[in-house]
Amino acid sequence: MSSGVNRSALDRFSFVHFGAGLAIGKTAISAEAAAAGAVVFELLENPAKVQFPSAFPNSSPDTARNSLADVAVFLAGFWVSRLS
Repeated sequence: MSSGVNRSALDRFSFVHFGAGLAIGKTAISAEAAAAGAVVFELLENPAKVQFPSAFPNSSPDTARNSLADVAVFLAGFWVSRLS
């Protein structure tokens, strides 16, 4: 999985997105707001990697497939958190 960082659908950062979903799921933030926030983050992530590459552990751009999976994994974490 690590060889496809930011390229394959799932990579080592998928755990981070799932954990973020778990954490946000424990707050009062609505599912719609959480989903919107995850999408906005993914839209801003690649431009931020260009502007501030040292702020990221891996500054290679995400593929569309990876960005979509990041949102899905975040939402999975969010819903797991809400169920528990």
